[in-house]
Amino acid sequence: MLRTINNLVQTLLIQAHMPHQYWAEALSTASYLLNILPSSAISNQISFTKLFNVPARYSHLRTFGCLCYPNLSATTAHKLEPRSTPCVFLGYPNNHRGYRCLDISTRKVILSRHVIFDESTFPFSSISKSLDLATPSLELLPSPSPILRDSTPPAPVSSTSDAAPPPPPPDMRHHMVTRAKSGIIKPRNPLCLHIDIVSPLPTSHVQAAQDPSWNPSMAEEYNALIKAGTWTLVPRPVATNIIRSLWNFRHKFNGDGKLTRHKSRLVANGKSQQPGIDCDKTFSPIVKPTTIRAFLHVAINKDWPIRQLDIKNAFLHGTLDETVYMHQPPGFVDKTKPDHVCLLKRSLYV
Repeated sequence: MLRTINNLVQTLLIQAHMPHQYWAEALSTASYLLNILPSSAISNQISFTKLFNVPARYSHLRTFGCLCYPNLSATTAHKLEPRSTPCVFLGYPNNHRGYRCLDISTRKVILSRHVIFDESTFPFSSISKSLDLATPSLELLPSPSPILRDSTPPAPVSSTSDAAPPPPPPDMRHHMVTRAKSGIIKPRNPLCLHIDIVSPLPTSHVQAAQDPSWNPSMAEEYNALIKAGTWTLVPRPVATNIIRSLWNFRHKFNGDGKLTRHKSRLVANGKSQQPGIDCDKTFSPIVKPTTIRAFLHVAINKDWPIRQLDIKNAFLHGTLDETVYMHQPPGFVDKTKPDHVCLLKRSLYV
Protein backbone atom coordinates (compact mmCIF):
# COMPACT_ATOMS: atom_id res chain seq x y z
CA MET A 1 0.00 0.00 0.00
CA LEU A 2 2.84 2.39 0.81
CA ARG A 3 4.41 1.73 -2.57
CA THR A 4 1.09 2.43 -4.30
CA ILE A 5 0.71 5.74 -2.47
CA ASN A 6 4.31 6.71 -3.16
CA ASN A 7 3.95 5.96 -6.88
CA LEU A 8 0.78 8.02 -7.05
CA VAL A 9 2.43 10.93 -5.22
CA GLN A 10 5.33 10.91 -7.69
CA THR A 11 2.93 10.76 -10.63
CA LEU A 12 0.94 13.75 -9.39
CA LEU A 13 4.05 15.87 -8.84
CA ILE A 14 5.65 14.95 -12.16
CA GLN A 15 2.49 15.56 -14.19
CA ALA A 16 1.98 18.97 -12.56
CA HIS A 17 5.71 19.90 -12.85
CA MET A 18 5.60 20.73 -9.14
CA PRO A 19 8.68 20.69 -6.89
CA HIS A 20 9.10 18.16 -4.11
CA GLN A 21 8.24 20.70 -1.42
CA TYR A 22 4.56 20.11 -2.25
CA TRP A 23 4.73 16.40 -1.45
CA ALA A 24 2.30 16.83 1.47
CA GLU A 25 -0.44 18.19 -0.81
CA ALA A 26 0.21 15.40 -3.31
CA LEU A 27 0.08 12.82 -0.50
CA SER A 28 -3.25 14.15 0.77
CA THR A 29 -4.70 14.09 -2.75
CA ALA A 30 -3.37 10.59 -3.40
CA SER A 31 -4.94 9.28 -0.18
CA TYR A 32 -8.21 11.00 -1.06
CA LEU A 33 -8.29 9.40 -4.50
CA LEU A 34 -7.39 5.93 -3.25
CA ASN A 35 -10.18 6.06 -0.68
CA ILE A 36 -12.83 6.51 -3.39
CA LEU A 37 -11.39 3.98 -5.85
CA PRO A 38 -11.99 0.21 -5.86
CA SER A 39 -9.38 -1.73 -3.91
CA SER A 40 -8.36 -5.33 -4.55
CA ALA A 41 -7.67 -5.74 -0.82
CA ILE A 42 -11.41 -5.59 -0.10
CA SER A 43 -12.70 -7.48 -3.15
CA ASN A 44 -12.70 -4.43 -5.45
CA GLN A 45 -14.96 -2.48 -3.13
CA ILE A 46 -14.58 1.22 -2.34
CA SER A 47 -13.14 2.05 1.08
CA PHE A 48 -15.23 5.22 1.49
CA THR A 49 -18.47 3.44 0.59
CA LYS A 50 -17.70 0.46 2.80
CA LEU A 51 -16.89 2.70 5.77
CA PHE A 52 -19.71 5.24 5.57
CA ASN A 53 -22.28 3.32 3.49
CA VAL A 54 -22.47 6.28 1.11
CA PRO A 55 -21.69 6.11 -2.63
CA ALA A 56 -18.51 7.91 -3.65
CA ARG A 57 -18.76 11.03 -5.81
CA TYR A 58 -16.50 11.66 -8.81
CA SER A 59 -18.04 14.68 -10.55
CA HIS A 60 -16.02 17.11 -8.41
CA LEU A 61 -12.61 15.61 -9.19
CA ARG A 62 -10.12 17.85 -10.99
CA THR A 63 -6.54 17.51 -12.27
CA PHE A 64 -3.96 18.06 -9.54
CA GLY A 65 -1.69 21.07 -10.08
CA CYS A 66 -3.72 22.63 -12.89
CA LEU A 67 -4.56 26.31 -13.28
CA CYS A 68 -7.70 27.44 -11.46
CA TYR A 69 -9.57 30.64 -10.62
CA PRO A 70 -11.43 30.68 -7.27
CA ASN A 71 -14.28 33.10 -6.68
CA LEU A 72 -13.06 35.88 -4.37
CA SER A 73 -16.00 38.27 -4.70
CA ALA A 74 -16.96 37.74 -1.04
CA THR A 75 -13.54 38.87 0.23
CA THR A 76 -12.75 41.78 -2.10
CA ALA A 77 -12.74 45.18 -0.43
CA HIS A 78 -14.12 47.03 -3.46
CA LYS A 79 -16.52 45.96 -6.16
CA LEU A 80 -14.10 47.09 -8.90
CA GLU A 81 -11.31 44.81 -7.69
CA PRO A 82 -10.69 41.51 -9.50
CA ARG A 83 -13.03 38.75 -8.41
CA SER A 84 -10.42 36.03 -8.88
CA THR A 85 -6.70 35.41 -9.21
CA PRO A 86 -4.64 32.70 -10.94
CA CYS A 87 -4.05 29.78 -8.60
CA VAL A 88 -2.75 26.22 -8.59
CA PHE A 89 -5.13 23.44 -7.60
CA LEU A 90 -3.70 21.66 -4.51
CA GLY A 91 -6.43 19.16 -3.68
CA TYR A 92 -9.48 18.80 -1.48
CA PRO A 93 -9.89 20.07 2.11
CA ASN A 94 -10.72 17.64 4.90
CA ASN A 95 -13.05 20.02 6.72
CA HIS A 96 -15.71 20.78 4.14
CA ARG A 97 -16.55 20.60 0.48
CA GLY A 98 -14.58 22.71 -1.91
CA TYR A 99 -11.07 23.03 -3.32
CA ARG A 100 -7.66 24.13 -2.04
CA CYS A 101 -6.10 26.73 -4.36
CA LEU A 102 -2.57 28.13 -4.07
CA ASP A 103 -2.29 31.81 -4.97
CA ILE A 104 0.72 32.01 -7.29
CA SER A 105 1.63 35.57 -6.33
CA THR A 106 1.20 35.45 -2.53
CA ARG A 107 1.76 31.69 -1.89
CA LYS A 108 -1.39 31.61 0.25
CA VAL A 109 -3.90 28.77 0.16
CA ILE A 110 -7.49 29.75 -0.67
CA LEU A 111 -10.46 27.51 0.14
CA SER A 112 -13.41 27.95 -2.20
CA ARG A 113 -16.36 25.99 -3.52
CA HIS A 114 -16.79 28.03 -6.68
CA VAL A 115 -13.71 27.52 -8.83
CA ILE A 116 -13.12 27.60 -12.60
CA PHE A 117 -10.48 25.12 -13.78
CA ASP A 118 -8.16 25.05 -16.80
CA GLU A 119 -7.04 21.42 -16.63
CA SER A 120 -4.81 21.74 -19.69
CA THR A 121 -2.50 24.33 -18.11
CA PHE A 122 -0.01 23.69 -15.31
CA PRO A 123 1.44 26.95 -13.93
CA PHE A 124 4.54 25.34 -12.44
CA SER A 125 5.66 24.18 -15.88
CA SER A 126 6.17 27.79 -16.98
CA ILE A 127 7.95 28.99 -13.85
CA SER A 128 11.64 29.60 -14.49
CA LYS A 129 14.06 27.18 -12.91
CA SER A 130 16.11 30.13 -11.74
CA LEU A 131 13.57 30.71 -9.00
CA ASP A 132 14.65 27.36 -7.54
CA LEU A 133 11.35 26.69 -5.83
CA ALA A 134 12.39 23.21 -4.85
CA THR A 135 14.88 22.49 -2.10
CA PRO A 136 18.35 22.67 -3.68
CA SER A 137 20.27 19.43 -3.74
CA LEU A 138 23.83 19.41 -2.44
CA GLU A 139 26.40 17.82 -4.72
CA LEU A 140 29.03 15.96 -2.72
CA LEU A 141 32.43 16.27 -4.35
CA PRO A 142 35.02 13.57 -3.65
CA SER A 143 37.78 14.74 -1.36
CA PRO A 144 41.23 14.85 -3.01
CA SER A 145 43.63 12.06 -2.17
CA PRO A 146 46.47 13.09 0.16
CA ILE A 147 49.91 13.51 -1.39
CA LEU A 148 52.48 11.25 0.22
CA ARG A 149 55.92 12.76 0.47
CA ASP A 150 59.00 10.64 1.07
CA SER A 151 61.15 12.01 3.86
CA THR A 152 64.31 10.33 2.58
CA PRO A 153 66.48 12.39 0.25
CA PRO A 154 66.55 11.34 -3.36
CA ALA A 155 69.28 8.91 -4.36
CA PRO A 156 72.04 10.29 -6.56
CA VAL A 157 71.67 9.63 -10.21
CA SER A 158 74.08 6.99 -11.40
CA SER A 159 76.20 7.77 -14.37
CA THR A 160 75.82 4.29 -15.70
CA SER A 161 73.19 3.49 -18.26
CA ASP A 162 71.76 0.59 -16.22
CA ALA A 163 69.49 2.61 -13.92
CA ALA A 164 67.75 0.76 -11.12
CA PRO A 165 63.97 0.43 -11.51
CA PRO A 166 61.88 2.72 -9.27
CA PRO A 167 60.64 1.15 -6.05
CA PRO A 168 57.01 -0.01 -6.08
CA PRO A 169 54.48 2.30 -4.41
CA PRO A 170 53.67 1.41 -0.82
CA ASP A 171 50.60 -0.73 -0.26
CA MET A 172 48.06 1.52 1.45
CA ARG A 173 45.37 -1.16 1.79
CA HIS A 174 44.23 -2.37 5.18
CA HIS A 175 44.59 -6.11 5.62
CA MET A 176 41.91 -6.48 8.30
CA VAL A 177 39.23 -8.98 7.30
CA THR A 178 35.73 -7.61 8.04
CA ARG A 179 32.40 -9.33 8.24
CA ALA A 180 30.25 -9.49 5.11
CA LYS A 181 27.33 -7.05 4.96
CA SER A 182 24.94 -9.70 3.69
CA GLY A 183 24.24 -10.86 7.24
CA ILE A 184 23.45 -7.37 8.58
CA ILE A 185 19.74 -6.55 8.57
CA LYS A 186 18.77 -3.01 9.49
CA PRO A 187 15.29 -2.58 10.97
CA ARG A 188 12.88 -0.72 8.71
CA ASN A 189 11.16 2.19 10.34
CA PRO A 190 7.41 1.91 9.73
CA LEU A 191 5.79 4.91 8.16
CA CYS A 192 2.37 6.07 9.30
CA LEU A 193 0.13 8.04 6.97
CA HIS A 194 -2.16 10.22 9.06
CA ILE A 195 -5.50 10.83 7.40
CA ASP A 196 -8.34 12.70 9.07
CA ILE A 197 -11.55 10.82 8.40
CA VAL A 198 -14.62 12.92 9.19
CA SER A 199 -18.09 11.47 9.16
CA PRO A 200 -19.78 12.77 5.98
CA LEU A 201 -22.65 15.19 6.15
CA PRO A 202 -25.97 13.30 6.10
CA THR A 203 -28.32 13.98 3.24
CA SER A 204 -31.48 13.08 5.20
CA HIS A 205 -32.67 12.59 8.75
CA VAL A 206 -32.94 8.84 8.11
CA GLN A 207 -29.24 8.63 7.30
CA ALA A 208 -28.36 10.84 10.29
CA ALA A 209 -30.38 8.66 12.66
CA GLN A 210 -28.25 5.66 11.69
CA ASP A 211 -24.98 7.48 12.38
CA PRO A 212 -23.85 7.46 16.04
CA SER A 213 -22.20 10.85 15.52
CA TRP A 214 -25.31 12.63 14.28
CA ASN A 215 -28.16 10.95 16.17
CA PRO A 216 -27.26 12.55 19.55
CA SER A 217 -26.82 15.90 17.81
CA MET A 218 -30.37 15.78 16.45
CA ALA A 219 -31.74 14.84 19.88
CA GLU A 220 -29.85 17.74 21.48
CA GLU A 221 -31.32 20.22 18.99
CA TYR A 222 -34.84 18.85 19.43
CA ASN A 223 -34.65 18.98 23.24
CA ALA A 224 -33.41 22.59 23.09
CA LEU A 225 -36.36 23.56 20.89
CA ILE A 226 -38.85 21.88 23.23
CA LYS A 227 -37.27 23.47 26.30
CA ALA A 228 -37.52 26.94 24.72
CA GLY A 229 -41.21 26.43 23.88
CA THR A 230 -40.62 26.87 20.17
CA TRP A 231 -44.04 25.44 19.25
CA THR A 232 -47.19 23.88 20.56
CA LEU A 233 -48.89 20.89 18.96
CA VAL A 234 -52.37 21.74 17.67
CA PRO A 235 -54.84 19.92 15.43
CA ARG A 236 -54.21 20.47 11.75
CA PRO A 237 -56.25 23.49 10.60
CA VAL A 238 -58.34 23.29 7.48
CA ALA A 239 -57.38 25.24 4.33
CA THR A 240 -54.15 26.48 5.88
CA ASN A 241 -50.65 26.30 4.48
CA ILE A 242 -48.43 24.00 6.52
CA ILE A 243 -44.74 24.57 5.89
CA ARG A 244 -42.28 21.72 6.03
CA SER A 245 -39.32 21.38 8.36
CA LEU A 246 -35.87 20.13 7.42
CA TRP A 247 -32.71 19.09 9.19
CA ASN A 248 -29.47 20.90 8.37
CA PHE A 249 -26.13 19.30 9.27
CA ARG A 250 -22.66 20.79 9.48
CA HIS A 251 -19.27 20.20 11.09
CA LYS A 252 -17.81 22.72 13.52
CA PHE A 253 -14.04 23.08 13.87
CA ASN A 254 -11.78 25.00 16.22
CA GLY A 255 -8.92 27.30 15.28
CA ASP A 256 -6.56 24.36 14.79
CA GLY A 257 -8.87 22.71 12.27
CA LYS A 258 -9.89 19.90 14.64
CA LEU A 259 -13.47 18.67 14.66
CA THR A 260 -15.21 19.82 17.85
CA ARG A 261 -18.91 19.25 17.23
CA HIS A 262 -21.51 17.68 14.96
CA LYS A 263 -24.12 20.43 14.63
CA SER A 264 -27.72 19.58 13.71
CA ARG A 265 -30.22 22.38 13.17
CA LEU A 266 -33.94 22.21 12.49
CA VAL A 267 -34.96 24.79 9.89
CA ALA A 268 -38.17 25.74 8.15
CA ASN A 269 -38.37 25.05 4.44
CA GLY A 270 -38.63 28.50 2.95
CA LYS A 271 -39.77 27.14 -0.42
CA SER A 272 -43.05 25.98 1.12
CA GLN A 273 -43.83 29.42 2.58
CA GLN A 274 -46.32 31.73 0.93
CA PRO A 275 -45.33 35.43 0.94
CA GLY A 276 -47.88 37.57 2.71
CA ILE A 277 -49.32 34.56 4.59
CA ASP A 278 -46.49 32.72 6.31
CA CYS A 279 -43.82 35.36 5.94
CA ASP A 280 -43.17 38.94 5.00
CA LYS A 281 -39.39 39.07 4.77
CA THR A 282 -36.52 37.07 6.16
CA PHE A 283 -34.22 38.57 8.74
CA SER A 284 -31.13 37.26 10.50
CA PRO A 285 -30.23 39.09 13.74
CA ILE A 286 -26.47 39.27 13.29
CA VAL A 287 -24.15 42.13 14.11
CA LYS A 288 -22.47 44.05 11.31
CA PRO A 289 -18.65 44.19 11.09
CA THR A 290 -18.79 47.99 11.40
CA THR A 291 -20.57 47.68 14.73
CA ILE A 292 -17.98 45.19 16.00
CA ARG A 293 -15.09 47.47 15.03
CA ALA A 294 -16.76 50.48 16.69
CA PHE A 295 -17.38 48.51 19.87
CA LEU A 296 -13.78 47.26 20.01
CA HIS A 297 -12.51 50.81 19.47
CA VAL A 298 -14.53 52.10 22.42
CA ALA A 299 -13.52 49.14 24.60
CA ILE A 300 -9.81 49.73 23.92
CA ASN A 301 -10.07 53.45 24.68
CA LYS A 302 -11.99 52.76 27.91
CA ASP A 303 -9.69 49.85 28.82
CA TRP A 304 -12.69 47.53 29.18
CA PRO A 305 -12.15 43.77 29.45
CA ILE A 306 -13.46 41.90 26.41
CA ARG A 307 -14.79 38.36 26.55
CA GLN A 308 -16.26 36.20 23.83
CA LEU A 309 -18.89 33.54 24.48
CA ASP A 310 -21.24 31.36 22.50
CA ILE A 311 -24.96 31.26 23.31
CA LYS A 312 -26.60 28.07 22.11
CA ASN A 313 -29.81 28.56 20.14
CA ALA A 314 -29.64 32.33 20.56
CA PHE A 315 -32.25 32.85 17.83
CA LEU A 316 -34.89 31.16 20.02
CA HIS A 317 -34.96 34.16 22.36
CA GLY A 318 -37.04 36.10 19.84
CA THR A 319 -40.82 35.77 19.64
CA LEU A 320 -42.87 35.22 16.49
CA ASP A 321 -45.85 37.51 15.91
CA GLU A 322 -47.15 35.84 12.73
CA THR A 323 -49.32 32.71 12.77
CA VAL A 324 -47.23 30.00 11.18
CA TYR A 325 -47.94 26.26 11.13
CA MET A 326 -45.21 23.72 10.52
CA HIS A 327 -45.08 19.95 10.19
CA GLN A 328 -43.55 18.06 13.08
CA PRO A 329 -39.77 17.56 12.79
CA PRO A 330 -38.83 14.50 10.71
CA GLY A 331 -37.80 11.67 12.99
CA PHE A 332 -39.39 13.29 16.06
CA VAL A 333 -43.11 12.97 15.41
CA ASP A 334 -45.18 12.69 18.59
CA LYS A 335 -46.57 9.16 18.60
CA THR A 336 -49.60 10.22 20.63
CA LYS A 337 -50.44 13.07 18.23
CA PRO A 338 -49.10 12.05 14.82
CA ASP A 339 -51.69 14.15 12.92
CA HIS A 340 -51.02 17.36 14.84
CA VAL A 341 -48.89 20.23 13.52
CA CYS A 342 -46.62 22.74 15.20
CA LEU A 343 -47.92 26.24 15.89
CA LEU A 344 -44.69 28.22 16.00
CA LYS A 345 -44.05 30.50 18.96
CA ARG A 346 -40.40 31.20 18.22
CA SER A 347 -38.50 32.08 15.06
CA LEU A 348 -36.65 29.42 13.10
CA TYR A 349 -34.02 29.62 10.41
CA VAL A 350 -35.16 29.07 6.85
